[in-house]
Amino acid sequence: MGRLVKKYPSKSKIKFIACEALYTGHGGKLTLVGTYPGEIIVLHTKVVPDKKKLVGAINLALVFLVSAADGEFETKILLSGKPIGESQTFDAGPAKIRPDASGTIAFAINGIPIYCAGRIGVSLLLDDKTYRFPIEIRIERPPASEA
Repeated sequence: MGRLVKKYPSKSKIKFIACEALYTGHGGKLTLVGTYPGEIIVLHTKVVPDKKKLVGAINLALVFLVSAADGEFETKILLSGKPIGESQTFDAGPAKIRPDASGTIAFAINGIPIYCAGRIGVSLLLDDKTYRFPIEIRIERPPASEA
């Protein structure tokens, strides 16, 4: 019997999509709702950000389409950066990825506190290998039609 060797993908083989929500349908089909083009999230609020005062919260679904990998990986998601205050780590469970197909890792997080504009670092951990992706948070006053 041969030795089991995992093959980790290069970052270029991971497609990252940030959206507001996701739903799993028949046959494991994912429906993404409210995708954020360019991974830019605009939060409309009348609260003036000061890094200590909560200006709002977001729901965030993270989808990673992984190809050119082989094995079963323990997965975690790490969020970090000034906009969210303290770093947060989430166990996303095991992911089995075959070399002849893409694997999908999807994870939803509700109620992420936002304190200021800036970048959130999203890290996907496959075992102990880390892949980093940025999300930009912009804070703007609500449009006149919403005020």
